[in-house]
Order: sequence, then C-alpha cells, then structure tokens
Amino acid sequence: MTTNESTELVVTHQDENAYAIMPVLDLHLAATRRQAVVDFASRMMKAGTDYGKIPGTGDKPTLLKPGAEKLASLFGLSPRFEILDREMDWTGAAHGGEPFFYVQYRCTLTRGELVAGQGVGSCNSWEKKYRYRTVYPNKATPEEKEHGRLETRGGRNGTYQVYVVKNPDPADVVNTIDKMAQKRALVAAVLIAVNASELFTQDIEDYSDIVDGDWQPAQPAQPQPARNGNGKPADPQPAPGPVPEDEALINDIEPSDFIPAVASLIGHDEDTVRAWFKGRGMTSVPKGSAARVRAYRAIRDEIGILGEAEQAELVAIDGDAPNGAYSD
Repeated sequence: MTTNESTELVVTHQDENAYAIMPVLDLHLAATRRQAVVDFASRMMKAGTDYGKIPGTGDKPTLLKPGAEKLASLFGLSPRFEILDREMDWTGAAHGGEPFFYVQYRCTLTRGELVAGQGVGSCNSWEKKYRYRTVYPNKATPEEKEHGRLETRGGRNGTYQVYVVKNPDPADVVNTIDKMAQKRALVAAVLIAVNASELFTQDIEDYSDIVDGDWQPAQPAQPQPARNGNGKPADPQPAPGPVPEDEALINDIEPSDFIPAVASLIGHDEDTVRAWFKGRGMTSVPKGSAARVRAYRAIRDEIGILGEAEQAELVAIDGDAPNGAYSD
C-alpha cells in the first residue's frame, strides 16, 4: 500500500497581534483607581510633611518620604532594598586625597508575590550639601578664609557674603548618604507603582539646600498686651536697640540658606540644627524673615546657654585643682 505524505510547510495566520498588549483594567476601574489616589492625596496627605513645593522645580509638588510611605501603605506595598553599588573611600586614596562615599540602592515594591514597581536611587558625599558648608566671615578661621571661596549672595534686604569651605568631617555624613539613597529609590518606586507622577514629581527636595530641613515651627500663642493696675494697656516700651549682627544676617538671607546659616553662626553641623528644629515641632523653614530670626534666637539661646554652662564648669575644675589636675 502506498501512502502519500506531504512535506509542504503549512503557515497558519493568527488574527490576534501578539504585540497588542491590552489593558488589564477597563476604563471604569482605571478611573476609580486614579480617583482613589487623588482623593487620598487631598484628604490624607499633608502639605509640608508628605509633599512640598520646592522653588525652581515647576508647579508640580514634590513627593516627600512620609507621603511615599503613605501611598505605599494605601496599596499594600512592601519595600525591599538591595545595594547595587557602593564605594567607601575613607582615606581618599582613589580620589585625590579627599574621602568619597557613594551608595546606590534599588527599591522593589511588592504585594505578595506581585512586583508592583522598582526605583533606583543614589547619593554621594560630593553632592553640594554634603561636600561643602558655609561660614560667615566673622566666624571663619584664617585657614577657612585662605582655602575657602568667598561668595556674595542676595537676601531680601540686600547682599551678604559667606565662605564656602570643604566639609572637614565627611565621615559624619556616611549614614545620612545611605539613608538618602534609600529614600530616593523608595520615592521613585512609589511614583511608578501607584501612577502618582501625574500629581507629584521626584523627591527633588533632598537635592536642595533645604532638604530635610524644611520644617515649620508651630505658631506661638500671641502675647497679650501688658496692662496697668486699672486694667488699661500699659505705656508702650521703648524701642529696641540696634539689631545684633548675627540676627541681621538671618534677616537678610533667603529661606534656602537658613539651615546652613544657622549652623555656621552657632558652630554646629546642619544635621544637628535640623534635629533641633524637628524636636521642637518645626515642619518647614519659616517664610517670613521675622519668623526666621525668632527661630534662630531660640536655637542660639539654648545652645549658647549650654555652651556657657559647660565652659563655666571647665573653668571651675581647672581653677580648683592646681596644675590642671582633676579633683573629685
């Protein structure tokens, strides 16, 4: 028996285009999801804490870390961080004698086994806010004046000068750099995963000089006018004397220079200044120059009092014990 077998290639045509990826949500569900993000942002997220308006970044508000965490919680997303790259040159051997620290993270947002989004963020010690600090001429040392760069900056009431000098303690910012890279990766991942880029932009605030230092002090209670024994307002007090030089400098600077200026004037690093303001309920740099002066006075007076007490104690110990010996 003979069988006829064909070896001809048979081509079949499919009506469905394999590259035509169709939506997984219909228009109604997509609109509901978008509206949920919009409603959540307007009702549950707080300006100045969860998002902020950063000068020079356009009209779209910037998503901050607390806001990113809230949006992730809304959708039940859990972050997982992994280091992609890391360099810790403590001695500066590979960077011309200047220490250099760099870290890059990837943040993966998951919901169960589903990967909802990923974002990459990095940070390094040569970014302006970590590599340099500003010192006012009346506070600068001879070495800082010799090696620093004198800049003239504009304020609300005129110009002022500062020395821009290298940060003498770059190792102090290693932990901050690590956390900042994670934060940038988290915000990038959240914007992608929950489709929030329509409402917010990337976390640019941590690249600016007012990053993490954007706090607003709670409004103090308004003092009541003094009254005399008859219940009538007392006579007005005489006008105050000349404004101290440090307060005049704070009065003239722009809000973006407030944290560096305070740190320079009181002789502490910017992280210490930010932590002090945060601990007293401040959520953003005061907008008015008078409010900034009041905030500066508060930290100056408190840290100044502590400094005087410590110095007085050292003088007493040294005076009571001959030849500089310690006494119990």
